[in-house]
Amino acid sequence: MLLKTLAKALLDEFSKTEIAYTDYLEGGQTYDYACILWLSNSRIVQLVSDYSNYFEASQKENIAALVDHLKVWQKCWIELDASADFEAKDTFVFQNDHRFPREQANNFITYLRHNLG
Repeated sequence: MLLKTLAKALLDEFSKTEIAYTDYLEGGQTYDYACILWLSNSRIVQLVSDYSNYFEASQKENIAALVDHLKVWQKCWIELDASADFEAKDTFVFQNDHRFPREQANNFITYLRHNLG
């Protein structure tokens, strides 16, 4: 039962992240949208880290790739945020050469959907 609840929570966060990222890109890549994206990404990292033992071993590589990317992204975000006093509509863009692991994320999302039954 916990895995089903966890799968739903993570799928909700993935959906929020996708919406937030689209809003960020379409909204001028501003700080306010970056903050929303930060919250969703942080929730994903927190949920996956707190409940990692509930996922099948087959998901280890997918989870590791996703968490690794999000932690690199968070580090870049924190460094840029600390560099200035950003206002809501200020541009907030940083370089991140660590690309989103699309295949692993899709594999993990498929696994989560399967566990919703």
